[in-house]
Amino acid sequence: MNGFLYDTNCLVALAKTSQQHYAATSTDYARRRSVGQALIIAMHSVEEAYSVLTRSPPPLRFRPDEAWTLIEDWAGQAQLVDLIPEERLKTVRAGAGLGITGGQIHDFIIAACARKAGVQTLVTWNLRHFARWAGPDLEVVNPLGERAQA
Repeated sequence: MNGFLYDTNCLVALAKTSQQHYAATSTDYARRRSVGQALIIAMHSVEEAYSVLTRSPPPLRFRPDEAWTLIEDWAGQAQLVDLIPEERLKTVRAGAGLGITGGQIHDFIIAACARKAGVQTLVTWNLRHFARWAGPDLEVVNPLGERAQA
């Protein structure tokens, strides 16, 4: 698929111009969309983004209704991808087999969603977190174009 999956931190960066990575992320987003790439969002990132947006310190905090409105806007512009329960169980089992601990399982699930959607590019500000999941079928980059080093 000619698309890209944005990690949660990229979605959050697009939420407000005062976000630390807003400028670079919005430039990357506009560039990718202008060449016809489809935005893919993992449902896991929808949940994470809602959590982050509604608990961030002011002035970055969104009211629940504001966060929901933003998520609805993203959903209208993107293809949402999720793992069905059997796929999620298989992914967590695979993660356990790889020795994944703690919050890294969230990144592993997001990478599994990227692969399920058939995208070749996962965009994140956490290159180090996703480097393990990069491979010939999944390039991991940040909005500046830097690549994850496995």
